[in-house]
Amino acid sequence: METDKNLNKTLELIHSFLKGKHWYEDWYSMPYSDSNDDYVDFKIQYRIEKVSLWKSKDSNDCLYEGTVYIEPLSLSLGVNDEWEHNFKQHDIYESNWGDLGDKLVEDIMTYLPHVCVDYDFNFSTLNKG
Repeated sequence: METDKNLNKTLELIHSFLKGKHWYEDWYSMPYSDSNDDYVDFKIQYRIEKVSLWKSKDSNDCLYEGTVYIEPLSLSLGVNDEWEHNFKQHDIYESNWGDLGDKLVEDIMTYLPHVCVDYDFNFSTLNKG
């Protein structure tokens, strides 16, 4: 069926775009600080665990809908270019994780505007130990 062929090709494009390990870097303001200069940098290494995609049932701009499953592998925090490693999920704000997911969705939609995806996280690797 032609639709299955297009769906498989779109999935293949997403997988090739997201293959391997990736880095997301950002910062947040230091909690309870009175100074605007107090902030913490963070780096997240992640990979895409899987992508689920299906034909959209709504007649909107999206031909396909789906979910991208993100697996964070490591989290490092830095202040003044001094980095510490091996942090866990709750060592940064929930909104920081949302920003990573939103950036990933935005990147996919930039290259594949006919695909509308959301995201979910699997923190088991990051929270081990």
